[in-house]
Formats: sequence, structure tokens, C-alpha cells
Amino acid sequence: MSQFKENQNVAVIGGIWGFAWADVAAEQGHKVKVFNRNYQDCSDFNLTHVYRRLPGHRLSENIKATTNRDEALDGADVLVLATRFQNLRGLIKDIQGWSPKKGVLNLSKGLELGTNFRAQQIVGEEHPEWLDIYGTWSGFNIASKIASGERAEAHIASTSHETAIFFEEYFGRGRVSLIPTPDVIGSEFGGGLKNVMVMAKAMMDCLGIDKIKGEDIMDLGEREMADIGEAYGASRETFKGPSGRDDFRGSVKHKSRNYLGGWRLGEGETASDLEFSGVTYEGLHTIKPAFALAKVACVKAQLTEIVNNTAYPQAKILPV
Repeated sequence: MSQFKENQNVAVIGGIWGFAWADVAAEQGHKVKVFNRNYQDCSDFNLTHVYRRLPGHRLSENIKATTNRDEALDGADVLVLATRFQNLRGLIKDIQGWSPKKGVLNLSKGLELGTNFRAQQIVGEEHPEWLDIYGTWSGFNIASKIASGERAEAHIASTSHETAIFFEEYFGRGRVSLIPTPDVIGSEFGGGLKNVMVMAKAMMDCLGIDKIKGEDIMDLGEREMADIGEAYGASRETFKGPSGRDDFRGSVKHKSRNYLGGWRLGEGETASDLEFSGVTYEGLHTIKPAFALAKVACVKAQLTEIVNNTAYPQAKILPV
């Protein structure tokens, strides 16, 4: 056990995944405040401890929801970022002159449009003082299943060994087991690229294609994630665990939201159609950055190229 003995005060920024993760922390004795801009959702949750987007799941009494960001941050030992990935920079840019006492934990998966950055790179630009206490959580974790109490496994990645162990000891001893790793690059690429591979796999399933040039689509997707990640400093081994293979296979098996979006692409829809539907497909916003990074690194990325050309028929590759 580390030097941190007491239960933690945790501030979570996010919606469905934020509330589900808050329950993981609360079951381990921590006091959690969730910042969410929807006043009605917060009011209803504080009365019933059921979040609208997680119906049927009564969450811990140790969780309080608030629309006041400063109230959520006040006294927080740990800040948890569980927002939509493309909103990440704006949310943390807004937080000036404040740092949590012990840790910043990212749960968001993706690559930033326009910069092609991972979460750690965004944090490094906006809050370099957070990097020593920064960690990223990556694995196959569906919010509704986590809220129902199902057990799961994830990587907890940090360049600081002490930070990784802190998160593992204080947030990885309940329904979710955490595996510490120093490979932040691999964990974040795994989480983001997985969504692209899931969409590509669903497209192929819709079209009745299970192999490309004799190689199984699942095997190709796993190799492609590792190839792109390795080109930018990740360890290939990371993609063989929760952050890559497990997340990819679990998302396909359970037909995740990104899988359903990929199926729609297979039926002939484009990114514009999916955007118009109002459903958030994180993989959709990761396609262009992933393809751009692959091209710059001269990585052969067949599935990424196929899904890019389908979603964005007139696409121009974004510069790195």
C-alpha cells in the first residue's frame, strides 16, 4: 500500500461514462462529485441516484452531481476526465490556476481533430504541471455493464510509477482490476485506434467480408493498431492486452456504439449522415487523425484507409 491511506475526494467531469466510473470509485469508499451541465439530470440524480442514461442502475450514495464546476473541483484530490474526446481541450483549458492534489485520470479515448494529438499531449500543452500526476485508463469498459457491477480489466498508464501505483491501489481494487504500465502512448493509441478498427470491422461484417488478401479482419485490425502505435513510440506488447486486443474484441462482440456506426457506413452512409443522427461515435472523429498519422509514418493502414475513404469520400488528409 502506498503512502496515501485515506479515501480520496474525486471530481469527475463527464456524462454516462463519468457516472459509471464514479460508482467504481465510490464503491471503494471515495467521495465523488460529478460535474455535468444538465441541471435536470443532476437534480434527478441527487434525488434518486439513478442517472438518466443508465436506467435501472442505482448508483452509490457517495456520489453527488452538480452543474457547478468549481463546486466539483473544490478540495479534489483527483480529477477524472470522462468527457467526449473532442471536448477535452476546451474543458481543461477553462480550468486555470488549479490542480488536483494527487492525480489527473483520463478516461476519454480518441485523437484530436486538427492536431492529431493524444490526451496526454493535449494535457501537456494546456497544463504541463499536471503531467507528473497524469494517468490514462484504457480497456473494454461499457458504461452500462460497469454500472451493473460486472467485473472488468483495464490498463492504468502513467510515466510516473508512483502515480500508476496510486491509481491502481485506490481505484483498481473493486469491480475493475487495473494493470499498471508506463506505456501511456500505447494505451492512448490503443483506446483511440480501437474505435476506428471496430467501425472498420462492422463495415466488413455488413458487406460480408471476413478477410482481406487472406488475412482475418480481426487479426489485421490488431496488427494495424500496433503498427501505428509503434511508429510513434508505443510498445507492441501493450496492444495485446486491455488497451488493444481486449477492447477491440469486446467492442465487436457486444456491438458497441462504434460498431453500430461502422455498420451504417457499410450500408452506404457517410460521416455527414452519422453526425446528423445526433449519436456520438468517437471512432468517427478519430478516423482522419489516425489516417494522417499512418500516412506520415509510412505505415500501411488498410482498414483505416478503407473506413476513411468511406466516411469521408472527399477527405483531405489533415497535416500533422
